Amino acid sequence: MTAKRGCGRCACLSRAQAQLIAREVLERHHFSRVAILAEGSAYGKSGGETIKRQIYRRLTAPPFNGEADAQTGWIKGGSGKLMHAPLQAEFAPGQTDMSGLIAQAKRSGVDALIVWGQAPEAAAIARARARANWSVPLIGADALGSSAFIKAAGAAGQ
Repeated sequence: MTAKRGCGRCACLSRAQAQLIAREVLERHHFSRVAILAEGSAYGKSGGETIKRQIYRRLTAPPFNGEADAQTGWIKGGSGKLMHAPLQAEFAPGQTDMSGLIAQAKRSGVDALIVWGQAPEAAAIARARARANWSVPLIGADALGSSAFIKAAGAAGQ
């Protein structure tokens, strides 16, 4: 944690961030189709898996008691609650051109983009989404709230 007089910042554990993202996606917005975009580093792969695990846990916890089908990307809760992640993709650390990834996500018809990566790559995804004139929500971990993301994404990060 760093602090100046009157301000501070503390990053949460990945699991805690993933739990909040799963709650946001499933309970606040009720999305049924999401893309999970994770950086190809150990950090990104771990975060992407943590997101999937937390979504699965939220859907399968009582009273849902559902099951997941990793082959098709469907996650189904026993009460009929469904979540589909038709696109689960990785991007390279340092990658700046995300237009292909955004085009692929757009074709898959998702309701939201879940991004797990560092601020520069997340900003590149936000800018590519804006260039594609696509307004689906961009949801992610603490990198999306960093000053580096805000500066790099500009208006596309709104």
